[in-house]
Amino acid sequence: MAGYILVALAITRVLRDPAPRRLLLPIGSAIVVALLVAFVPVFLTYLFVEASNRPAIAFYEAVRGSLHPASLLTAVIGDLYGALDPAVEYWGPYSLAWNPANLALSQNMSQLYVGIIPVLLLLTTGIVRGIAWAKEIRIYTLALLAMQASCAASSAARAEPVSRKPSQISDRSASASPDAWSDRRPCSQ
Repeated sequence: MAGYILVALAITRVLRDPAPRRLLLPIGSAIVVALLVAFVPVFLTYLFVEASNRPAIAFYEAVRGSLHPASLLTAVIGDLYGALDPAVEYWGPYSLAWNPANLALSQNMSQLYVGIIPVLLLLTTGIVRGIAWAKEIRIYTLALLAMQASCAASSAARAEPVSRKPSQISDRSASASPDAWSDRRPCSQ
């Protein structure tokens, strides 16, 4: 995504410049240097992929290890789902309150707490004072919004609704295999 933003900025600069020909040499040399710098890691990655077993892993199984979109709320609300408090039964993503077949991550792996201060700074200086819409950084604000919309759209397609309330959770271990849950009926029945 950052590469697309950089290309969009370069195109905008070329289109706004009164003499775009003078920008061809710097932009052309930047492209050549970027391709030379990227060649070695891309080539080594290609060699690694040739020997990798990842193509044999189904996409569904690989996605089970990714972060659930509901976990993003823990970035601003600490211990939202009760992962750190032993007195509270954990009820967030990858718990027994959600789909037990998707127990792929431990409860502490979905904690992203960064604090409320960065959020307040973004809200007060960025939005209220209008700095986020300043001409110099407007493209970055729009790019951030586009990335958020893209992430929300892609994660909403695979997000699963909560299947049980925390009060309906049994005392079975959260690390139980999905086979241990085969005797349970879905909550909708």
